[in-house]
Amino acid sequence: MKKQLLLSIVFLIGIISEAQIVPIDKKESLDHRLSNIDLSSVNSGIIYERVTPYANLYNFNKSKEFNTATKEYMVQAMSELHRASNQTMFVSANGLKERIYNTVAKNEVDIAILNADFDILNYNEKEPNKGGLLFDANTQKFSQIKEKPSFFPFHTTVIAAMKNKVVGNSITFNIKNDLFFNKANENKQIKTLKADFGNGKQHILINDYNLKKQQISILYRPSQEGELTIIFNITYKDNNVVTTKAKLKLKYASGQFKKLANVNCDTDRLKDDHFIISDYSFKGYEESFAFNGRSDYRIFYDKNNNDKVLNKPLIIIDGFDPQDKRKILRCDYDFYREGKDRAVEDVMLYYDSFGIRKELIEELRLKGYDVIIVNNTNYCVQVAAPHAIRTDLYDEENNRCTQPGWNLIDGGADYIERNGLNLVSLIQHINTALATNGSNEELVIVGPSMGGQISRYALAYMEKNQMPHRTRLWVSVDSPHLGANIPMGAQALLNLLKEDGNDKATEFYEKQLGSVAARQQLIEFHQQSGGNYHLVNQDNLNGRVASQGFPSDDGSEFYRNYYNNLQNNGLEGSDGYPQNLRKIALVNGSLTGSKDLKDNATGNVFGAYDANSTQTVNIRGFNKVCVIGCWDVHTASMESHIMPYNGADERIARFKKGFNDRTTRSPNINSRGTMDIVPGGFFNAYDEIHTAIMGESFDGDWGVSTMGMNLGFYVNDWGIGLFFDEKTTRLESIKNSRFGSFIPTFSAIAHKNPNQNWNNPLNRNLVCTNETYFDSYYGEVENTQHTSFNDKSVEWFFKELDKVPQPPTVYLKNSDISGNNNLCAGETETYTIDPCKVSGTINWQVSSQLQVISSTSTSVTVKPVGSPNSSGAYVKAVMPYTSITKNIALKVILPLDIRLRTPNTNAPIYVLCDAQPNYIQVKHDFDEDIDDWQWNVSGAIITYNSNDSNNNSVVSIRPISSNPIIKVKAHNACGWSDWVDLGVGVMPCGNKAFSVYPNPVSDILTIEKVNTIEKGAISWRPKEMYAYEIYNISKKQIAKGKLENLTAINISGFRTGVYILKILKGKNEETHQIIID
Repeated sequence: MKKQLLLSIVFLIGIISEAQIVPIDKKESLDHRLSNIDLSSVNSGIIYERVTPYANLYNFNKSKEFNTATKEYMVQAMSELHRASNQTMFVSANGLKERIYNTVAKNEVDIAILNADFDILNYNEKEPNKGGLLFDANTQKFSQIKEKPSFFPFHTTVIAAMKNKVVGNSITFNIKNDLFFNKANENKQIKTLKADFGNGKQHILINDYNLKKQQISILYRPSQEGELTIIFNITYKDNNVVTTKAKLKLKYASGQFKKLANVNCDTDRLKDDHFIISDYSFKGYEESFAFNGRSDYRIFYDKNNNDKVLNKPLIIIDGFDPQDKRKILRCDYDFYREGKDRAVEDVMLYYDSFGIRKELIEELRLKGYDVIIVNNTNYCVQVAAPHAIRTDLYDEENNRCTQPGWNLIDGGADYIERNGLNLVSLIQHINTALATNGSNEELVIVGPSMGGQISRYALAYMEKNQMPHRTRLWVSVDSPHLGANIPMGAQALLNLLKEDGNDKATEFYEKQLGSVAARQQLIEFHQQSGGNYHLVNQDNLNGRVASQGFPSDDGSEFYRNYYNNLQNNGLEGSDGYPQNLRKIALVNGSLTGSKDLKDNATGNVFGAYDANSTQTVNIRGFNKVCVIGCWDVHTASMESHIMPYNGADERIARFKKGFNDRTTRSPNINSRGTMDIVPGGFFNAYDEIHTAIMGESFDGDWGVSTMGMNLGFYVNDWGIGLFFDEKTTRLESIKNSRFGSFIPTFSAIAHKNPNQNWNNPLNRNLVCTNETYFDSYYGEVENTQHTSFNDKSVEWFFKELDKVPQPPTVYLKNSDISGNNNLCAGETETYTIDPCKVSGTINWQVSSQLQVISSTSTSVTVKPVGSPNSSGAYVKAVMPYTSITKNIALKVILPLDIRLRTPNTNAPIYVLCDAQPNYIQVKHDFDEDIDDWQWNVSGAIITYNSNDSNNNSVVSIRPISSNPIIKVKAHNACGWSDWVDLGVGVMPCGNKAFSVYPNPVSDILTIEKVNTIEKGAISWRPKEMYAYEIYNISKKQIAKGKLENLTAINISGFRTGVYILKILKGKNEETHQIIID
């Protein structure tokens, strides 16, 4: 098999356009729709369309690209044919697994053989007349097209090794009668079956139609470690020959392979593996007895600690990890794949400012710490007292205990309280070892994600019970102190797939989403309402408890039990937080309320959370079927949506299979907002799904995605697989929303007043305002990936490790500096910042135009020393991780540069028209700062603008003398200016006999007669001589002359400015204002 694409994973995919939806109360079966069709031709007893054909059995073995089976493929194929026979043939998925449970040896594996016929509908959805069946959407029933077959028969053979991995140098393959499933027609009975198990030899499994029960042992070489392909050659009774394959992983190990870790893990001599059984028992909410839990841990000693003596411990507790899929080191994986598998050491890394990858575990060791990684593994507990603990009974391949009377405990997803009590015993053990070794060092405890919950419970429990923990620093890394979020749409979609019989969806929904730890922490937890998949049980929504600061206890029972236990733990009044140490938090959600997403590795902002009700991923899949001609079979369409707004009730998931179109709706009753998109540490669930489906190759259940590492939900290992090859499968991608919020910022920061909108910005020092239980915290402006680090957060963390307390990170706006925007000459002004918005010591900086008189931790007093009305003056507050600036305008009492202009054209005015209103506006270079004007007029009548009583810069002035006096003064923030005499002249402004242009003018001023003999104050006659005089604005004559026929005046030698031109004839004159530029 070339490629296994994963159609659903932590969360699933999406879909198509709207289709006819079957009413909730009318769940019609395919058999009901075929009630008018004669089924006698279905000789196989199996109609494949009764199920969603994830296994794509139509096309298996039809090409070399799609002829290889894994254990998962066999389980899915068996399940589909069993259900497609209405459960009358073969066995269920669980029934098949039960038949292989007894093969527990790691170097032994069973071979399962499925040889079966099945039928498919001769129905062409796009072109029905080309098929043999028609579908009536009104009656919801099929009818047969005459003389065309209703069904087509198919046959397939699937052979698989029923383990994903074997370990050893000699592997035994078991051929068993109870794993040979044969329901084929006479011609497709297997005559011979030969197998090459990778050693080049042919081993006969079936001869003359008889299965040979046997055990075949094959000796392998070290070079064969990795993917092992088994080749099967089948000869049927009709003499057709088919080659099919199976694959699994081979981990080469010789001798007694009790320790399976890669030999590369043994290259570091300064490490040891240990485990601890807790001294304290816990009884789970649904358990019948209490017992003491178990945790494993590995010590990585200080690089210079060659004696491997514990001196300076730093404990890191692994987070949510169902079935212990996440290993501590890359070398702990049998087959580690870069970028797909994620170990704890992959979480504990960051990139420095040069883009160089740095590993935190190694850096901590270089700083002198003995780093202890706590891993909560799978183990078996005896039901009978004294409830012994054993790990050798755990069957990793099938995730079960191999003996009856023992219960499986999934340590990585077990009750947080029990894992917390395991940590209590470990802390006591470590402190005893330190005392024995003569070390006075106190512990540092780091809790990423759920590890923060485990460590919080443990430390508070010890304080409550007066157990000294000798811990100086507790570091919570994006931990859900008020709960976590997995999109409800994704949870609901997985439920729809589970209801459809998808084996992997069922396992994921029940064992991961339904695990104890997930149910304890999820704010919105999916459970369908009774037997109705269309609705959700609202009792499991809006997780919160009154002890956190809410009005009531709501959400799932597990959520309420856990968070009440957590809040009531610890010293009185502590609300379940340890007190006798320093508490700090690293938060991956935005502190500013931003919805933007930032990559911590590069520092680039690359996207944002989507809006309410948005579709997340939308992909549609088709399998091509060829019998007589080819057509597409619409395999399935799936859809997931973000939750709606608070108070709304909308679709959150949809699954369409054949003619059944199922949807799930959910109300949003959470007044804090939509948890899918509130600021918080993100995970790229949808993007991982989209990439996997649309073209990235996966090789079965070998590893976890980038997202899966941080969440603990394993994309590859728990995918719902649509198995196909490119020739027979077509995928349509409609939408990919990529990211969702996992740990809301309010939750990670342990907000004391959480009964509010969680979209609100936290742009203040929450320690100062007493809004967080932590003593300090680090966060970013944008949202970053859950539990990720960058060079700045690591620098902050390392200073805390070095006992240099760091202030909380606060991101302010320029407006957070209070003080006057204007500053007058000679004045002083104090600029301040709210003390609870200050993060650390402020370094006050000012521009060169200002002088600092004094400063404090929250204020600075300055006075201007620069030029008045200059730009660029500022006061800047520089704090750790942020700086803000207050821009200041330096002002003085206005200079005497006030002048008049026309209100409409803004042209300067120096002459008023005699005996008529002149609309004028007073102007100044700094008009935007002037808030008042005053006028003093004599020899004229002034009228203020009645249309705008607040703007007295525009007035009307009518001269009543030939020499009026007009004075103006202006007011700004620095006071009143002196009176300014505007020095205007007066001229008659009746009809003109002459036209003067251009105006403004730079060289030749043309004077032209108008076409009327008696036009203005003077009359003109052809060939008469006229005089002209030119005055400046000071009324000084600067030019005069005579004009014959009134042609032109050369003024190119004049300075720029405003002038008065007088044209004279005898005692009469005509006046014009001209502008020379």
